[in-house]
Amino acid sequence: MKQQTPIRKVSLKRQAAIDAGTIPKYPVRQAIKKVSAKRAAILAENPNAFRKVPTKIREVKITDTDRAGLIKKLDSLFSKYIRNKYAVNGMVKCFTCPTVLPIARIQNGHFISRANMATRWLEENCRPQCPKCNGNHEVNTRPFENALIGEAYGSVEYLTDLSRRTTRISTSELIYLIEKYKT
Repeated sequence: MKQQTPIRKVSLKRQAAIDAGTIPKYPVRQAIKKVSAKRAAILAENPNAFRKVPTKIREVKITDTDRAGLIKKLDSLFSKYIRNKYAVNGMVKCFTCPTVLPIARIQNGHFISRANMATRWLEENCRPQCPKCNGNHEVNTRPFENALIGEAYGSVEYLTDLSRRTTRISTSELIYLIEKYKT
């Protein structure tokens, strides 16, 4: 039988210690930090001197005076306005299916996406929808389009043309619309 030769040569004294179990066979090497004399003096006084201090992430608060706050407020008011406009005794019928839900559970559905500012707060573009239809509208716009054509012929073309225009709504226009839909 052929004896295996060790990869590393170990002294007899060390081999005896390994066999006795007093030292590990493969010692773990620890990284030695090289520290300058100046840094060592500072660390001797304050061990945490060079530790990184966690930085706080600045929280941005949306207020009613900045543009994002005005848009958020207008979205909320406009959604309530549309839902109340089509409500009968506190109940609203979904525009694309026969489901009838209370005002609080119905949503404001947009034919042209809310990302388009030209049609975002246009009453002709918005109708009440149940959460299921409003969620499916992202994938399939056909039911909303068919219901819109049945209601007013030519409105789909009008909204599509309007959505192709680049529009920036000013802060003063946002404030005007908020005042309009507050009632």
